[in-house]
Amino acid sequence: MAAEYIGMSSVFQDFLPSIFKQHKNNGADSKFSEAEIEAATEAAVQGVDAGIRLLSGYQARLRPAVESALSYVNCLVEHIPGVLEVNSRSFSTDPRVNAFFVDVNDLRTVFSRSAELRSFLSNGHSPGLERCCALLCMKKTERSVLGVELQGDQVRRDVKQVTVSFDDHQIISPAASETEVRQGLKTCLFQGLITNALARLTSCHVSVQHMDAERRSLSARVRSLESAAETGAEIGQELEQLRARLAGIESTRGQAPCLSPEHSLRQLLEVFGAPEQFVRLNSDRLSLDRLGVKLSEESGSEPIELAEVDLGGGNRRVVVLTSFPLEEMLPQQDLLENMSRFLQI
Repeated sequence: MAAEYIGMSSVFQDFLPSIFKQHKNNGADSKFSEAEIEAATEAAVQGVDAGIRLLSGYQARLRPAVESALSYVNCLVEHIPGVLEVNSRSFSTDPRVNAFFVDVNDLRTVFSRSAELRSFLSNGHSPGLERCCALLCMKKTERSVLGVELQGDQVRRDVKQVTVSFDDHQIISPAASETEVRQGLKTCLFQGLITNALARLTSCHVSVQHMDAERRSLSARVRSLESAAETGAEIGQELEQLRARLAGIESTRGQAPCLSPEHSLRQLLEVFGAPEQFVRLNSDRLSLDRLGVKLSEESGSEPIELAEVDLGGGNRRVVVLTSFPLEEMLPQQDLLENMSRFLQI
């Protein structure tokens, strides 16, 4: 997922403890221990600004917000529907699988090309495993088109329709069980909150960098004019204006909040204290024909339920817990041939 929060390749993977794996989950409202909250707090601080540790009592100040974020993420993921069987047979029998993939070959290619899945299998996490659970993430796109429609015995043309397609498939957090996949998703969403706080801080630092660049440019111009003034050139007014601009920039930069650990701490408090503003789970229910055309509720077609994670900034992905039979994994050679044919289309 682009500046992707859903994915285990995040830089935060190196230091974020397996909080959700260690947590004894008793459902969506499960409470977290002091040790788990402390570990999550340190992960958040390390991910945003280690300088926060210079502040006295930073852990106590962050504790309520971090606990709120942990509980929110835990509850969010527990409400995602259970495992969907994804295989060549379910492509023909399950409208959800049929909607998510172009054909059976596409289905197998999506799973077989996943670097995370292949790494999971090659590392021998579960010898003898016959099927693997994983999170399937996709981008859902709706388009308005003109199509044909059969009404009774008549074919109507140029009928306004909406088509729904799914692309940009990613296989995330492969594991031997549904529980482990949910734990992986919770960790990813927690990382997403850290990333949101870091992004807010980064925007301030970028502003400071722009001020530094302008300050260097103005300083060079001032030095040039001062040299010219020594030769008797009439540049007094311009030089005075440039010096005033330079003084204003230096004053503004000196007051930039992102230069202090306190500002970094406030970014964490604002994001973790209101996690629902940065990570949301939207439910959708729609009926589609086998060509991906959206049908009305009166069509009698079996609707499909979708869970879509919204990470803000237009970053939305449909997430599905899946179970995939490893016997349908394509050999490396077949996978390369399939991808070559795709690129030639």
